[in-house]
Amino acid sequence: MPLQKFHTVFEVFGSQKDDLWLFEEQLARWKMDKLSVGQRHEVNRLTEQVGRCRTVIESILSLAEQLKQGTIEKVLAKSDLELGLEYLLSKGKPHH
Repeated sequence: MPLQKFHTVFEVFGSQKDDLWLFEEQLARWKMDKLSVGQRHEVNRLTEQVGRCRTVIESILSLAEQLKQGTIEKVLAKSDLELGLEYLLSKGKPHH
């Protein structure tokens, strides 16, 4: 994957991660209100969803950071010696 696509992933998902506090804050305010049973259930459900979103976004950003190391630009910037050593040192190791 070209390096520019990783910049887009970091920009989009980084922005989403930065905005999660808005949802968390609003849900916390709603929890302090007098809510019906159905409303309280929905606020609790949404709070869990925001937590899941945070986990997924952090996983995506972490994976993108790992994958970024294998972009064609990074590989082409390495010498034949570096590539050969990496290959030989990684043989026999499980791939993630």
